[in-house]
Amino acid sequence: MFNVMTTLLQAGSLIVFGKHLITIKLLTAFFYSIISILLYIIFKKILPISISILTIIVWIFSAPYYMWIFLPWSSVYALCFLLTACYFLMQSLIKKKRLIWMITCGIFVALTFWTRQNIGILLLVNYIGFLILLWIVKSIQRKECLKQLIAFFIGFGLISLCIIFWLWRNDAITDWMLQNFVYPQHWGRVISRSYNVFLLFQNLFPTTYAHSFVSIWVLMPIVTIILLFRYIYRIIHSPKNISNLITLTILVTCIAAWVEYYPVVDYRHVYWGATPMFGILSLSVYLLFHDITKLLHIKLSSNIYQVITMFILFILFYPEISYRIQQGLVKITHYTDTTITPSVLYGIHLPKEEVKFYTGMAYSITKFLNTYPDRNALNISMDALYLTFDPRTHNIHPFYFNGAGYVYYIYPNYWNILSTYWANEHPIMITSGQFIPPEYCKLTSSPEMFDTYLIVPCANQVK
Repeated sequence: MFNVMTTLLQAGSLIVFGKHLITIKLLTAFFYSIISILLYIIFKKILPISISILTIIVWIFSAPYYMWIFLPWSSVYALCFLLTACYFLMQSLIKKKRLIWMITCGIFVALTFWTRQNIGILLLVNYIGFLILLWIVKSIQRKECLKQLIAFFIGFGLISLCIIFWLWRNDAITDWMLQNFVYPQHWGRVISRSYNVFLLFQNLFPTTYAHSFVSIWVLMPIVTIILLFRYIYRIIHSPKNISNLITLTILVTCIAAWVEYYPVVDYRHVYWGATPMFGILSLSVYLLFHDITKLLHIKLSSNIYQVITMFILFILFYPEISYRIQQGLVKITHYTDTTITPSVLYGIHLPKEEVKFYTGMAYSITKFLNTYPDRNALNISMDALYLTFDPRTHNIHPFYFNGAGYVYYIYPNYWNILSTYWANEHPIMITSGQFIPPEYCKLTSSPEMFDTYLIVPCANQVK
């Protein structure tokens, strides 16, 4: 579901900078910083610099990590690749050597797909449609359109073939298909109530997770759709206008990012999905006042337009930003402790109760493996983190955690493999809920949290 590039990026950072969770978090923070730079580069092509800077500041302070856990999610990496692809597509419109720019664009669309396939697929379709539209409205000739499409597919295919070859060499193509397409299909069917159309509409235009008097997470998609049709109309009547083409490039990119809203709506997904739309909302406010003053035959300076736009943006986003700052201050006072055991959590700030829980879990797993060195730790909980608590732990299955119960749909023999293993090998197990296999008992000396705890063979209780 989170595709190959996420694994490669995070594994590479762990190898280079150390096997700690904070390494992955810092990698994600680095990608956020790159995203902010890309947003500025892209937005300043359609907005005055002052409004572009304010838009970036608003975007930064609208982030979910002020109030929720800072997740090293695949969506962050995909968003970075998506914006890079958008930049290179825009460059192909204004620079010479267009085919080189299109090959590079194809490379980053491929990286987007191999990081987050739902966004990557729509981005691929949107950019192909965009190039075909340019040919239809005669922005480019048919021959030029074909050349750019071929260059685009060369870039996309170059990355994709390399990754497919790597998967084949590691005998992982089947697992990749199961985990990135079959599993999300079953999971998505449950989450979306069998792809209910009404729920789809609710997700794409969510009124929840908003603190402004008008939901900016609804407003931004609506504005994006309106401007999309406006700029399609513009290029039909002015197919060579570079400014219109650049804006339309950003708009079709926004539509691909919007997929993040579905099927899960929360502070994180609406933020990731709306990220390129922040600039579009700023543009819409800026254009609105231009249109109003033009209609009323009022002439204002560019500076006044900018000040009015910035003021409106401040009013729109102030409740969201204020809420996040307040929650961030609470979070800082709560996440005060660190731990050196398990080592994977070194440098991470956590609540005291979580430090106690993770330290106790790691101690119990290590003590069990010290007592029974021929045994293993088996994870049947919802979190794969516990498998990193002791380096002697090895995985027995390509799916490292329970997977919300949907793992059965992609690996029908999953529970047979695990039950045979714990019956014959008697490992210590991390479990959740009420599931305790026969002849296993809860390890009373180990802490319990998140409805997760340790179980061991009843004859092997380690005190």
